[in-house]
Amino acid sequence: MRNRSIVIFVLITVVVSATVSAGQRAKRRAGKGAAMGAIWGLVIGGSVESAARHAAAGAAMGAASGAIDDSYAKKDAKRAAQAQAEEEARRAEAERQALEVERARLEAEKRRLEEQMAVVEAQEAQAAGTDEAAIEAEWIEAIGEDNWNGLIALVECNHQRAHLLVQAGATLDNEEYQLASLWLEAMVLVDQKKHEEAAAYFERLAAGDPEIDTEQQASIEVDKAILEIRDYRREEGISCSR
Repeated sequence: MRNRSIVIFVLITVVVSATVSAGQRAKRRAGKGAAMGAIWGLVIGGSVESAARHAAAGAAMGAASGAIDDSYAKKDAKRAAQAQAEEEARRAEAERQALEVERARLEAEKRRLEEQMAVVEAQEAQAAGTDEAAIEAEWIEAIGEDNWNGLIALVECNHQRAHLLVQAGATLDNEEYQLASLWLEAMVLVDQKKHEEAAAYFERLAAGDPEIDTEQQASIEVDKAILEIRDYRREEGISCSR
């Protein structure tokens, strides 16, 4: 009985000493190895010394096995962490490439829209130029080129030039051009606030224009035309101040 107690004490001592410096898994393996080694020693040796030696050997083998398992576990964890990092890096690179592709697509779309806009603006400018040319041709046909240029001079506040051009238009052998000259001359005078001189033209307009019945009506029409010209000047930033 005493021998059995000694065996148990030795086994506990061996197991504890074998597991103090080992890792958690190595501790479990060392304890298990010591117990198995002790049992084996008692079975085949039958003595306390033999059991102790086998317990020590079993503990050493168990601790070594546990340490190896711990090493493999750490390597597996390291490989798993490395694999996860590599996967995250691949995902980040894929996202970066996707963003680059999207950015390139947006830039290409922007260039395409800018090119389309440039084409549209060019077409609009060409159409506007064509419209302006057509309008100018209609005006020249209706009132004569001198009167047309006189009207432009009036809009630009060049009253002296407008007066000379309108006088030239009045000399043409065309009744419509001559009537237009009367209207424009009255407009030039009213724009300069020369109302007394303009009154003579109101009288001539009432007598020469079949759509005008009185001098007052002629004056009203001239005032309306001058107001439109002044509105246009304000919109275009044209100033008559010298």
